[in-house]
Amino acid sequence: MSTVSIRPIRRGDRAGIERLLSRASEFTLVEIACALELVDGSLEHGNSDEDYAVFCAESPERGIIGFVCYGKTPLTQATYDLYWIAIDPSHRRGGMGRRMLHYLENILNAKGAKLLVAETSSLSAYAQARSFYTREGFLEESRIRDFYASGDDLLIYCKRLQRGAGTN
Repeated sequence: MSTVSIRPIRRGDRAGIERLLSRASEFTLVEIACALELVDGSLEHGNSDEDYAVFCAESPERGIIGFVCYGKTPLTQATYDLYWIAIDPSHRRGGMGRRMLHYLENILNAKGAKLLVAETSSLSAYAQARSFYTREGFLEESRIRDFYASGDDLLIYCKRLQRGAGTN
């Protein structure tokens, strides 16, 4: 993993992000389209976290193997939303998700951010995501039952920041 670099998105990255999302079995076509809308918004607005900012994990051999998309939560002073963090299935369980999250936390700590919010589904397909959030210090703050569909709850996880860059 040491040869993998994390950097701001570039125009040519969209196809690589679409490939990795398509390889991940948990994402539906609608979810992939939503993620790509945020990627497009990031590219259109200069990757500003006032809208959507994207960072990519790139391997010299494999291209884009992960990405994280976040943005400032409107009407808040120091809260940010983690919209997407996705790693190519062939690179999971190697610490890349943690590395990307810590990269983001360093950026947010430098901005004085206090809270990072992540939303996910209660479906079994998202068990790995929920486990990841918990391992990384997020707490389940809220559950809205049947939010997405009957039996598919919205789970809201929060992580308090400013404990030192990239730690927890």
